Amino acid sequence: MEDFSEDVHRMANQLRQLVKVLPELGANEVMASIDQNFQKGGFYGDPWEKRKNDEDPDRAILIGKGSGRLRRSIDYEVKGKTIYFKTDAPYAEIHNEGGQIAQEITITNAMRKFFWAKYYETEDDKWKYMALSKKAYLERTINMPQRQFMGDNPEVDRMLNSLLEHEINRIFG
Repeated sequence: MEDFSEDVHRMANQLRQLVKVLPELGANEVMASIDQNFQKGGFYGDPWEKRKNDEDPDRAILIGKGSGRLRRSIDYEVKGKTIYFKTDAPYAEIHNEGGQIAQEITITNAMRKFFWAKYYETEDDKWKYMALSKKAYLERTINMPQRQFMGDNPEVDRMLNSLLEHEINRIFG
């Protein structure tokens, strides 16, 4: 009977310890899966939309030949039993959720000279019209497709449930 009591006490201590470390373990699992999303170019098996007019088809979407800042900017914070995933990259939200970006571009004298140079080089009237335009600025809207790399997904739930099951089996197994 004493062995049984010791086992129960040991398991209770292990469960208390698990409750303390489980959010951190879960956060590490999810961070690894977010990194895999970048490596695979999609969100848990759903591939990201290709870039329009891609001049370098071998360049990976969102990680390409760039700095990798977006990928490295993802971090987490554990507060109690809650995990918060975050990024400080200002463009992360538009990539993760998609949407529109409205831009207003001031037309400078240097730009007008560039437009004339392009017109003389290509004889394409669009450059001439841009050079002669009386507008002080150009407006454009960029439609950014969603290229989600983090967020809620059944795969995240499955992964965290599997982690919990593994840890409980380790204690009671």
